[in-house]
Amino acid sequence: MGYSPVQFFCGCSKEMFCGMLQSLSGAELKQANKEVIDTYCQICGRTYRFTYTDIQGLMNERKG
Repeated sequence: MGYSPVQFFCGCSKEMFCGMLQSLSGAELKQANKEVIDTYCQICGRTYRFTYTDIQGLMNERKG
């Protein structure tokens, strides 16, 4: 039997979570607009933080 190295890899990114946040309704985004949103990848444990500015950008993308 041969030997093959194994390496853990998670393909998550802030951009991926940004896409998920865009699925929120306009009302939910407006409510979250006053807060910081921390998203958590359940696969690798990374946390991605979305600030007020990030959320504003999502709302502006939706309008454009």
